[in-house]
Order: sequence, then C-alpha cells, then structure tokens
Amino acid sequence: MGFFDIFTFGRRSDSGACLNEPLDLQYTPDTISALGPRDIFVFGSNLAGSHLSGAARTAVNRFGAVMGQGEGLQGQSYAIPTMQGGVHTIKPYVDRFIKFAKKEQTLTFYVTKIGCGIAGFQITEIAPLFKDAIGLENIRLPKEFAELLDRQEMIHHDTITHAYGVSRTFADVVISLNKQTPFKSAEEALSALLHYFHRFVETGDDIAFIAVRTFQCVVREPEVFADGKLNVKLLRDRVFNFDNFRDEFNEAYIMHCKEKICNVVATLNEFRQYTGPEQVLDDISKSGLTRFSHCGPNDEYYPMSPRLAGNNRPMGYFSQFLQDNWHKIAPEGVLDSDLLNEYMFNKHERGLRKYGLDAVIRHDYEQDGPCHPEVYFPKRVGSGPVYLETEPRKFIRSCGGGKGHYAIPNYLENKIVLKLVKDDEKYCRIEDYYVPINDLSLPIYKDWISIIGEKVDFKTIGEKRRFIEELKKRDSGC
Repeated sequence: MGFFDIFTFGRRSDSGACLNEPLDLQYTPDTISALGPRDIFVFGSNLAGSHLSGAARTAVNRFGAVMGQGEGLQGQSYAIPTMQGGVHTIKPYVDRFIKFAKKEQTLTFYVTKIGCGIAGFQITEIAPLFKDAIGLENIRLPKEFAELLDRQEMIHHDTITHAYGVSRTFADVVISLNKQTPFKSAEEALSALLHYFHRFVETGDDIAFIAVRTFQCVVREPEVFADGKLNVKLLRDRVFNFDNFRDEFNEAYIMHCKEKICNVVATLNEFRQYTGPEQVLDDISKSGLTRFSHCGPNDEYYPMSPRLAGNNRPMGYFSQFLQDNWHKIAPEGVLDSDLLNEYMFNKHERGLRKYGLDAVIRHDYEQDGPCHPEVYFPKRVGSGPVYLETEPRKFIRSCGGGKGHYAIPNYLENKIVLKLVKDDEKYCRIEDYYVPINDLSLPIYKDWISIIGEKVDFKTIGEKRRFIEELKKRDSGC
C-alpha cells in the first residue's frame, strides 16, 4: 500500500465527477472537470491554504482540496505553494512534489499551469522547475511546459570535460620533465615519458592511489549531497582543487586520475541517480577502476593509467607528433614547451572558436580511406583529436583511433556502465537495449557486442518515448 492509499476520495465535493477509467492524456488540458480513480489534480496554492480562485477553487469544488492546507496531497488533488515570493521559493515545493510522485507510481499527476495565473509568473519561469519531472510516466505537464523543456534539452546530463585527457596528460608530463632536464630530441622526451609511467607498473601507482583517496574523502563531505542527490559539479570542483602536489609532473598525472574517476561517477550518475556517498563508493569498487596496487607491481594496463589507453593509439599519435614536428617545437635544438602547446593544442582550439568544427575538419582533416569514411584524422598526426561523423556534418570526438569499439566516446566510462546497468532494478532488457522501466528521464543504453553500454541519444523526449513504445510492442514483459 502506498502513502496515497491511506486517503479516500470521499472528501471530494458532490460537484466533482469521477470517471471509471483514467484520463490517460499526454498533457494536462487547460480545463479538467473530471478525473479517473487514481488521477491527481496538481494546482498552485498559497501557504495559508486559502483556495479561493482559479485552479485552487476548482480543486476545492471538485477534487477534495482542503481549505487551510497549503501544500501536499488532499483528496484527489495536490497543492504546490506559489504565492510566497520569487521563483526560487517555489522550487523546494516542486522538488518535494516530484519526489512524492516518484514514490507513488500507481497515481497519475496532472500538473496545471501553477504560478502562471494570480501569482503572476511566466511559463518560461515556472516550466524549468519541472525539469526533473520530464520523462516520469506518472507526471503529465501542460503542453506549453513540456514543449519549452523539450527545446531546452529537458534531460540534463553531467558534462564530461576531458580537460585532462590522455594527450594533455602526456604533454604536461613531458613539459614538466623538460623543465628539470631540457630534452634535445624527440627520442629523449619519449624515453623519459615511458620511464615515468613504467615506474607505476614496477613499484605501484602511488599517484593514482592519492587521487582515489582524495575522491573518497571529498565524496563523503555533507555538502556534496546537501539536497539529497549528488552534486557532480561540486564534487569535481573540490576533488580538483584539493592540493596534493607541488611538483608539476606528478600534478599533471594526478589531474588525469582525478578526471577519470570524476568522469566515471558523472556517467554512472546519469542512471544511478546517487543519493548518498556509500552508493558511489560501492559502484566505484564494482567498476574495477580502483583495482591496482599502490605499493607493488601492476599489469601493463589498468584503467586509471593513460599509458596503454585507447589500444595504445594516443601514445602512438603523441610519439609520432613529437618526431614529425620536432623541428617546429625545438627550433633551438631544445624542446620549447610553449611551442609544443601551440602546435598540439592551441591552434586547433583557436580554429574551433574562430571557424567552427565543420570548417576546421574540412581544412585540417582527412578521411580514413574507403573502409572507414566516417573517421577523420588530422593531416598533421597529433595536432588534434580524431573525430567521427555520426550524422552528415555532425562530429564527435573519438576514443583511441576511431574504429571499432574505440569509435565510441568515453569508452572506459561506458564499459563500466554496461557492467552495472545489467543488474539495475530500474532497467529491463529488450533485444540489445537496456530500457528504463518507469522513469523516461533515465538514459537508454545499447549493448554494443557485449563490450560497452553505448548511450542512445534522442532529439526530443517524444522521440524517446516512441522508441521505447516500439520496443515494448516486441517484448511486453518489460
């Protein structure tokens, strides 16, 4: 029995009409005069519960709203206060409503245009408060709310920055080592770089270990879960701002390790929706990301290390870049760190800002032959990332060399996703897809040859809903 079942509909006035079947509408209509047996009328109220006009008056007259009760479930209606101040004062009540609706999956909530009548707010101000309701099958919004949220990319996913990606890490380590002993050849720089990472294989990765311990401490800070859900941005900021080292080459590598663990958590949070630190730590343990030794030998490849990442292609591209461009980045015979940054990163980034990605690819890139025409390599190897054309003139950054399973961005993160989504109770499997059972705001993943859980992207929530409906027609047991 849910919380709602302790109430009865008997408090509704005689003027209210009860249908034998649920309304079963996609959007909340402008006027509701009758509800199905488990439909709920959601209206805007004031804290005093003076339901005297508008939708509030309808709630009293027809759907059991109680004078003097300013918030929550009452009869066959639910009140959300909107008259107490600015939009920011309404958000906590909307959040409580959404949390309540998630628990009461047997009820369908029809949200009226709360706050947009007597309270005087605009749809553009109120609709974004319901961002987390988009995709919940038992919450129906006014069409204007839903369409606005649709245009504003209603399903929010945490951004994965890759500010400390593999090539950036290699470059930063070389730059920091160059300050100690200036490199006079590409071979010297590469030998020092390989020696730096090989010590973690021989004697243990103490740097990655410190990154993990830093993360474990920060994720337990109360502010990271202050509102009952993981604040990924705050977690990332505090992990990165934690001062661990003063020597630059260790700082460069620990930044890579911090980004890797934060990116994995951000990716998992899209469908795990963490509410406490122990959930996060348990998943990180299951992921295998932290299974390495900090005081003894490690395998050549382990997930935290960039040494063999992307099937060793990033290291190969970095090596070739140094060899092909040594005369440009060491014009005086000694590596110039500023020129390394300029030719490997800065020129590409400036081009993106000035001309846009499509123009840069047309000018600086070439296709990888007839077998893989969707893969675009920079004409100067290592002077930019590999890109994949997923739709005509729509590109994404590739993982590794851009072929096979390395064609999918965030390869490691999505490999871990597949490992965990298989047993997630919020999901069921239909054919090759892991589909959310109730919450449409959760991502859909495709099992890509049992290697990774590739996220399926949709332009609108309607497109996503139709996709799931078509899948369920072929497997009604989900």
